[in-house]
Amino acid sequence: MFLNYIKNYFLIRILKNNLDNVKSSTLTTCVKTVGLLIDESYFLKKKPY
Repeated sequence: MFLNYIKNYFLIRILKNNLDNVKSSTLTTCVKTVGLLIDESYFLKKKPY
C-alpha cells in the first residue's frame, strides 16, 4: 500500500515535469483520436485472485 503511494507520487511528479517541457505552440489543434496499446503478456503472467 505504502509502496503504491510512493510509486504513484513519483509517477505523477515525473509526468507533470515532462508535460511542462512540452511547447504549447506544437499543440495548436484539438486531439481527434487516441490510441491504446495493451501488452497481453502482462496479464497472462499475472496470478489470478
